[in-house]
Amino acid sequence: NDVLENAHMERANGTIKNEYLNRWEIKSEKELSRRLNAACEGYNNRAHKSLSKKTPIEFELELKETPENKRAVLEVFTVEKSIHNQNQLTLFPGL
Repeated sequence: NDVLENAHMERANGTIKNEYLNRWEIKSEKELSRRLNAACEGYNNRAHKSLSKKTPIEFELELKETPENKRAVLEVFTVEKSIHNQNQLTLFPGL
C-alpha cells in the first residue's frame, strides 16, 4: 500500500488520536469503544477551517446535493505521481 493514498484519512485519524484519545485514560476495550465513538462524534460535528467552517456532516450533505460536474476535483497521487485508485474519493457510488 502507498501511504500517500491515505493522507487525508491519516490526518483525521491523527486528530482523533491526539485531540481526543490521548487525553483520556482508557482502561478497557468497552471504554475505548465508547470513547472512540464520542471522539468521532465530536470530530464530525465541529466546524473545520478546511471545509469553509462547516462540519464534515454539513460538508458531506452539501456535496451530495452538488452535481458531480460542479464539484471541485481532488486528485490523490502515489509516490510514482500517478493516479492509483481513481475511485477512492467516490463518496456516493452509483449516484
